[in-house]
Amino acid sequence: MPASEVAEGPLWPELYPGIAARVRVPVRFTFAEQEQWWRFDEEAVAALRHPLAAPKVLVDHQPDAGHNISLGWAARTYHLRALAFLEECLLAHDAAVPEARRRSAERRVAAGLEWVSSPV
Repeated sequence: MPASEVAEGPLWPELYPGIAARVRVPVRFTFAEQEQWWRFDEEAVAALRHPLAAPKVLVDHQPDAGHNISLGWAARTYHLRALAFLEECLLAHDAAVPEARRRSAERRVAAGLEWVSSPV
């Protein structure tokens, strides 16, 4: 294990809440079925999720996988699921952008910063 991880590992419980509170993008956690390094019981997952400011948090469990999912038989399935999560986030963002632009334009008009031209 790298020396930096040995030194920083014990500090993680103190550091995580402050770091997690700054996360403002969707988050996906995947725990392997045969995971023996991380706890992923209900209590541990709740503690992991609680401080996140993320708009979406997905906790997934990967069957037939060990600690390093990317190197085992379940790697393909894991990566396809991760890419599907990315696609869902991108689609949700694209769908939200027109509504956000409309609200922003309405605020600018209400503040007198922009004129609304009527159709001729």
